[in-house]
Amino acid sequence: MFRLRHLFSLLILVQTLSAAPKVAVVRMAEIYAGLPETRTLQEQQKTKRAEALNAPAVEALRKLLAELDVIEKRLADKSRPLDTLSAQTLTRGYELKRHEAQALRNEVQKTRDESLAELNREMIGEMRKNLTLVHDAALSVAKEQGFDLLFDGSGNTNTGTPFILYQGAPVDLTGQVAESLSKRSAQPVASGTNSEKP
Repeated sequence: MFRLRHLFSLLILVQTLSAAPKVAVVRMAEIYAGLPETRTLQEQQKTKRAEALNAPAVEALRKLLAELDVIEKRLADKSRPLDTLSAQTLTRGYELKRHEAQALRNEVQKTRDESLAELNREMIGEMRKNLTLVHDAALSVAKEQGFDLLFDGSGNTNTGTPFILYQGAPVDLTGQVAESLSKRSAQPVASGTNSEKP
């Protein structure tokens, strides 16, 4: 009886081992980088960041700092000394402009920080949306082809080492996933306005 149970357990083990799972890999990072949505997002982010870094207040601050530099040089110019009243007036004007520049610098920094934080939130949201698109396409292709396991061949662990340390010659679905994404039909964009019925 004991031998029969042992034999039965061994038979189940052999059957399980002989039915090894079908495994495939996909290089998610490569597909994500090739998405038109990714390129569009990168271009939009580059433009918006440039706008945030060169806002009108930034130009006003540059102009104010240039004026301060001119006044400072005039006050320090020993070859053309100023009379006492002119020196006092120029010094007072310099101090007022310096305080104005400091206030403007603080405002520019705050606005820039807020703009960049909002851009980062927007970028992360769009990246997640695009990664979900790639993820769903990869799952769909793997399921259609009957794979049991699908690994991201481009992924790294939290220590920076590759997640997959060794892979012989696995089935790579990267090209098929990229192709399925390129074939998808363009989704209509909601305008946010209700169209009137004729």
